[in-house]
Amino acid sequence: MNYFAHGFRFLDNPYFLAGTSLPDWLSVVNRRARLRRATLIRYLDSHDERLRQMVSGAIQHLDDDIRFHNAPVFSDILVQVLRVIQPVVNGRAIPLTFLAHLMIEVMFDAALLDRFPSDAEEYYAALSHVNPHWIETATEMITGQRVGNLSSFIRLFCKEGILHDYKDDQATFRRMNQVMARLRLPPLPSSFLHVLPHIRSLVAGREFDLRRALDG
Repeated sequence: MNYFAHGFRFLDNPYFLAGTSLPDWLSVVNRRARLRRATLIRYLDSHDERLRQMVSGAIQHLDDDIRFHNAPVFSDILVQVLRVIQPVVNGRAIPLTFLAHLMIEVMFDAALLDRFPSDAEEYYAALSHVNPHWIETATEMITGQRVGNLSSFIRLFCKEGILHDYKDDQATFRRMNQVMARLRLPPLPSSFLHVLPHIRSLVAGREFDLRRALDG
């Protein structure tokens, strides 16, 4: 869900930007529709400029994930966040490492948005120039899977403007419980809201190192 971290460097290229979000969009609408690098690279020489850009953005996302999640700084923060959330969430059927991982990504987006405050509007402005129906059709061609809700989800994603919520603890808490519900996990306890400022501070304090990890 770190949409902004994947995309903030590419706000001048709408279809590339959409490609950086595509793996996360698919995790919502159809988790079986995977974007695999070996498949994506077949389309890099397509005659369709939009397709080349979208595929390049999706590959960028995959490469970002490898660098980011294997970086020592990510592991360091993961351990710290686990220590913070374990006393609050322990005993519930919520995978703690998954939750800590998710919170780092969300709070990294929040830290970047603090550093580049006007870029959230530019992010959504750029996405307003893509054709969601075309993205859905192209994604079905690439994955060989039906993703019939993708175009409507992209429109909803742009309308909801979740990046703005990441900067507010109450709104972030609500968004995280939406994720829990979608994955059929128990809701986060209300006490989780009280540790969000600590998690936010931990991640913001390493924002520069996390950005370096993202750049490789």
